[in-house]
Amino acid sequence: MTTSAKGLTVSITTPSGSVTRHVSTSLAIGRRPGRGGVVIGADDLTISRTAVRVTLLSRSAMVENLSTHAAVELHGTGAMRLLQPGEELRLVGDSRVVVTGSAFQFPIDIMGVRPPPRPRRPRSTSPTHRFLEGRRDLPDARMQALVALCLPRFDPHRWPGGLLTSPEIAEQLRSAGLTTTPKEIDNKLARLRDQVSRDHGINLGSRAELAEFALRHGIVTMNDIEALRARQHQYTRNRSRRGVT
Repeated sequence: MTTSAKGLTVSITTPSGSVTRHVSTSLAIGRRPGRGGVVIGADDLTISRTAVRVTLLSRSAMVENLSTHAAVELHGTGAMRLLQPGEELRLVGDSRVVVTGSAFQFPIDIMGVRPPPRPRRPRSTSPTHRFLEGRRDLPDARMQALVALCLPRFDPHRWPGGLLTSPEIAEQLRSAGLTTTPKEIDNKLARLRDQVSRDHGINLGSRAELAEFALRHGIVTMNDIEALRARQHQYTRNRSRRGVT
């Protein structure tokens, strides 16, 4: 679906269900967004009256973080990024914004954004590019553990509690046909955290910091999440065909 006179489609997921709006100009979302807006977390004072505004532009769309203090997550065609209070960003494709409250996360899916033409770009020498190039040096088992660790950041409605624990990660990987244990997950993520800290001259003191770094720099993207889900689906189908339950 492309941006046109028909506008955008914005879908907001809440614990009680989802709300879908057609946007021909702009849409405000928050605790008390005013007339025509969509309410999220009405009793949650950690969410601003107007947390996010989505605006239709002539050939694209823009997201503004109007929160007074909280960053929001933006998942789009590239790596996840944090949009700080007062920041705005022009979208280059369908995207998901995540507003986090005290108890729930509220995914906001923005659909109908026309991506711009892709110009030829010179080879990047940025830290992000070097990090992505380094993905080839990561053992697959560690990479899969990292992808599973980050699952809730891409589907917060299913996992509202934050990052997965080692037993939960092991279960996700076993459902994709990968044999592992919680103890092995502990070892893989600890070694990966040490490797990334050493290679990039930083100090990642926790799994949460490792996940944040991986998402910010594009080592884990929606493509990785979809690949894991496809692997899980195929493994389930194969077991069903063999009559295994």
